[in-house]
Amino acid sequence: MFTGERITPGEVEPDVWNEHLSRYHFAALFAAGKSVLDAGCGTGYGTALLAEGAAETVGFDVSPNAISYAAVHYPRARFLAASASAFPAPDQSVDLVTAFEVMEHLPDWQALIEEAHRVLNQQGVLIVSTTNKLYHSETGAGKGPNPAQVQEFESEGFEEALARVFPFVRIVAQTRQECILFTGEQSAQSGFSFIGASPDLVNAQFFMAVCARQPVEIPSFAYVPTANLLREREHSIRSLTAELHEARQEHTTLLEAHRRLQEELDRQNSWATSLDREVDCTRTDLSLTRVERTVARAELDRLKHERNLIQSSRWLRLGRTFNLGPDLNDRSS
Repeated sequence: MFTGERITPGEVEPDVWNEHLSRYHFAALFAAGKSVLDAGCGTGYGTALLAEGAAETVGFDVSPNAISYAAVHYPRARFLAASASAFPAPDQSVDLVTAFEVMEHLPDWQALIEEAHRVLNQQGVLIVSTTNKLYHSETGAGKGPNPAQVQEFESEGFEEALARVFPFVRIVAQTRQECILFTGEQSAQSGFSFIGASPDLVNAQFFMAVCARQPVEIPSFAYVPTANLLREREHSIRSLTAELHEARQEHTTLLEAHRRLQEELDRQNSWATSLDREVDCTRTDLSLTRVERTVARAELDRLKHERNLIQSSRWLRLGRTFNLGPDLNDRSS
């Protein structure tokens, strides 16, 4: 099952792809002309984006397969296999460290913060993101915890963990919201944006923290995917409507099949009830026959007993002497 933990370009749905890619576009605001270290770079697409404006960019990940993919597809950046608990860089040698959706996967997540502090120079900046525990526990109700994550943060806990190492910490919300875009073919790729109200951190999908040894100016930033959100929504509504129609048709078909099965079941039950009655009648007839045979046998026994009594009577023996009376031994009489 895909959990969003390892992103490969072209193999993930657009919403998840934009969630991950937008973080690197935000970080690119701090990367121009700088030396950058991308911790937990995965397949390297974000490291390559930072490399477009940075002086030097190195991405590293604990997965050799991910590093192999990145090295083949993004030769502009440098990639290393290394752990996020031990950064492959000397002390105070880096201007910018990025670590997106990495902390929550590390049993020793404190080491990532300390390692970032170690390799950053005095003006260096750490940009780190993590999931919002409250948001994802609500939207993922019933699914249980993500087995790939060993630590989840709320905004206060996330800020406190970073502030134990960095004097300057600011948390911003990463939230997907609708926007209305004014642009055209001749428009510049970047421009001005108006944000009506800053999103509440409690409701953020993800937390993005900017950390440093000294205060850093953090601009508001809006990432607008190239897709037309309204058109996508309309396509989605049509697709869902078609699926609903198919589901209703299937429901009707299943109801009709259930009705036929119920009729057949009723017929079978009726036949079984009729058969039970016939069996009961047969048992009654057999019972009556046994009673009649018992009565007849008792009557025969009684007659035999009377005959024996008669044969043994004194008057009958006297009649035989004078050749009088019936011959009870005569079977023909």
